Amino acid sequence: MSQNYYDFDDYLDEPLLLRSSSSSTSPSKFKHSKKYLVLFAVMLTIFLLQMSLFKKSYQTEVPKFVENPKFLGAKNIAECVREYNKIIDFNTPENVDKVYPHHIKVLGALGDSITAGALSMIDDTRHVEFSFISGNEPIEKQISIYSILQHLRPENSTLLNYNFAQPGATSEDLMRQATYLASKIETRKQDWKIITIFIGTNDVGNLGLGFAPPIGSEKFRKNIENCLDYIEQMLPNTIVMLIGLPKPQLFLEARSLWIENKRARSKSSQKALDDLLESYQKVLYDLQEKYSKDRKKFSVVVQPFITEYNIIFTDDKGKPSKIFYSDDIFHPSKLGHSIMAKHLWINIFEPVGKKTTNATLGDFSHSIQCISKDNSLIRTPNNSFNK
Repeated sequence: MSQNYYDFDDYLDEPLLLRSSSSSTSPSKFKHSKKYLVLFAVMLTIFLLQMSLFKKSYQTEVPKFVENPKFLGAKNIAECVREYNKIIDFNTPENVDKVYPHHIKVLGALGDSITAGALSMIDDTRHVEFSFISGNEPIEKQISIYSILQHLRPENSTLLNYNFAQPGATSEDLMRQATYLASKIETRKQDWKIITIFIGTNDVGNLGLGFAPPIGSEKFRKNIENCLDYIEQMLPNTIVMLIGLPKPQLFLEARSLWIENKRARSKSSQKALDDLLESYQKVLYDLQEKYSKDRKKFSVVVQPFITEYNIIFTDDKGKPSKIFYSDDIFHPSKLGHSIMAKHLWINIFEPVGKKTTNATLGDFSHSIQCISKDNSLIRTPNNSFNK
């Protein structure tokens, strides 16, 4: 969802000055000036009070029962690297079903404002450097898929990191984003790649937080199919990870649940939204099945770690908390992105059909799942069975 920002500097072009005059000031003029100054002071006080109340209503207030972790990092990263180094095979696989994390040389992200890291900081709409996919903060302070892969890559190798997600994007924008990505890595076609797609929050249109009519499930399917066809043709040696959509309560209705303790819509609208998201989810699984047949250089896998999370974010004590969210109580905060990355990382190595669908997001432990010989293969539909 996009946000509009206004430049208040426009109002400061002509600063308010109290000018002295060489001529004497009459008592009546001084009296009027004093009256205007008092009026200005009153108006300024009212304005500042309104701004204070507005800011307070959007502040992320942490309830007393929550121990607020200022950040969520992976303090065990050195241990994970040592464990992983024991099993590294430097041979480059020829089959998409035999790819390990250190084989990945390109990470790409497509999607909307959530993947773009929008409002993870309040000064801009797009902060890909804090995204749960592409974030490049030190891993001791913030977790992302990129930061984990960076630590697991062999020495003297590079990992390219591109995030073309845009606030307000729908599935109709995926092709444009994929085209941008392909133009950046056209010389890296033979390298193994992960491309994540997290889309659908804006496709629900006026059933959610938008104004446009919703995009139906068939159009949703066609938009993603077109994107996947393009990626397969232009960017072979790719695993596309479709991030499963959560229930509305986690993002779309979080603000209403926090403020009013209820969902934001009438029962009929709630059902329409729930049904539409369910149909989107079915599309993602259908595409996973379609694009995993008879392919050695391309695979599609759904990562459903939040698909069954049907409440507002709750902490490790089971209490609702706003620390997962930015000030709008919709987009994830920096902490929220770390939490999502931590659980997406687990999902990546779980077999298809046995993946977590309702992650324990309130787990604030500063660690990630280390991978070993038994659970280090990036799971695809074709390498998940009998494992």
